[in-house]
Amino acid sequence: MLSEAATRTVMDAHRMHQEAHRAHPLAGIDRRRAKRVTFDPPLRGRYLAIDGTSGCDCLVIDTSASGAQLEFAVPVGFHEFFLVLSAAARPVNRRCRVIWSNGNRVGVEFQ
Repeated sequence: MLSEAATRTVMDAHRMHQEAHRAHPLAGIDRRRAKRVTFDPPLRGRYLAIDGTSGCDCLVIDTSASGAQLEFAVPVGFHEFFLVLSAAARPVNRRCRVIWSNGNRVGVEFQ
């Protein structure tokens, strides 16, 4: 379960993402300029296959308006999925596309 502060941070990142794409359709091209929020300790998340047939736990290392860095227990081989963060009655989910991977860490772009 996420703390109230962590939930607000994730929701703020989601809002920033939506505002950036409304105001600037090409804002996601230079993702490195997006302000990143690093979580210490990392937030607990959950991968869920697009078709809902599989899922596993992950850690959210950092996030921005356009994406996130995730860590899994083992290297992963999927390319698109849903990231689910639950906090009390306000779950947050984002469709993700893997941009890079390095062992058990992946960088994803929110879609």
